[in-house]
Amino acid sequence: FVHPDGQRWMQWTPEGFYDASPGGADLFGYHLNNGRDQAGTFIRASQLQQKFFRPDLIARRLAGDEAAIAAAAAQVGDVRQTLNTASVPPQLTILSQRTLSDGDLEISYSLEDRGGGLGAVELRLDGAVLAGRSDPPVAGINRRRLRPPAGKTRLQLLAYSRGGVASLPVGLDVQGVASGEPTTLHLLAVGITNYRDASLSRGVRFAANDASAFSATLTATGRASTARVAPPVVLIDEQASAARIRQELQAMAQRVRPADLFVLYMAGHGVSDAQGEYVFLPQDLVYRNSESLTAGGLGGNELRTLLAGIPSSKTVVVLDTCSSGSFGLSGRSLGEKGAIDRLSRLSGRVVLAAAGDQRMAL
Repeated sequence: FVHPDGQRWMQWTPEGFYDASPGGADLFGYHLNNGRDQAGTFIRASQLQQKFFRPDLIARRLAGDEAAIAAAAAQVGDVRQTLNTASVPPQLTILSQRTLSDGDLEISYSLEDRGGGLGAVELRLDGAVLAGRSDPPVAGINRRRLRPPAGKTRLQLLAYSRGGVASLPVGLDVQGVASGEPTTLHLLAVGITNYRDASLSRGVRFAANDASAFSATLTATGRASTARVAPPVVLIDEQASAARIRQELQAMAQRVRPADLFVLYMAGHGVSDAQGEYVFLPQDLVYRNSESLTAGGLGGNELRTLLAGIPSSKTVVVLDTCSSGSFGLSGRSLGEKGAIDRLSRLSGRVVLAAAGDQRMAL
């Protein structure tokens, strides 16, 4: 479906998997009957984003490849199995906001379980998902704390059912107080040329040097847009293990402030897994089969969680990665591009990807 405005579009399969332009997934949805005595519930496709936003599967169907779609439907169920009266998302209502003495903003909101149970509550600031500080959500009144950057920003909250169906986002404009500290640019650069698994050495000859060069260039030019540049963290080859990358991203969560800019640069191998998630391959990954990617790689779910822990909504992720033909996995045109789009859409972060289909990232 292409909207008459020429900007919004959506493609979907009978199983419920879809691809869409920004805003396109609000144009289509599903009507749930709640019995003769109650009004029906309309669920937009955008509320099913976590399970069913799968650009890779749309590409596979158009290419005549049905195996991946059948496997995905067997794993998550099709939309008819996901949507029933027991999956209706909670009702979320923002009650108040107040600025605390330490400068944090506290949002009070209520949750009403409408039959689908209570899952996570997601907070977005100018579109970027942030962890914030809160207890597990409960029915009734809840509170969420965050430190917004100076100036006016848009805050949104949405609540999930236990089955992963999201409520419509509820938003408000918030006004952050200036801290008086200068804006700082933070950089974590990862570059892997020498993988522990020798079969991964092809196609990443320049990755380590690229990470060093990217760091040097950004450090030299970063003061054009920020008042201060923090010493960059650069992980090359053996330094870029999965544990070390996690550790440094968690450390960035403690150093980066809401007004700062954070850049994550990763050069090496990146692939998409069977769930349509982008996976970055750390230096210590040993490839045995597709399951080893999930066990040893840094997958989309984990990357989104680590990025959400960084309190700045001004984050740029640069993926200078290419897939390795030695895996026998599907080509980038059907997998990795969709996985990168999924990473960007679900995290709300700006993602720049380097390589074209079937080509090395140069």
